[in-house]
Amino acid sequence: MGTNYYRDIDKIKSFLEKNGEKKDIPIETFAKAMAIVFGMKRKTAGKWIKNFVDMNFITMNDRKINFI
Repeated sequence: MGTNYYRDIDKIKSFLEKNGEKKDIPIETFAKAMAIVFGMKRKTAGKWIKNFVDMNFITMNDRKINFI
């Protein structure tokens, strides 16, 4: 069975909050969190960040990410 990244976005949010990141998260930090939580490469994480923006789970302004 594969992981449903859309359903598991809360795992990323929880991981980032435990590490003190709640608002205006640098894109590099978000990608690193995705790599750690989901075990994906940074290039793949970058593609998923775009998907999350397209699906309105996160917003990205000036390379800073916020959860909606």
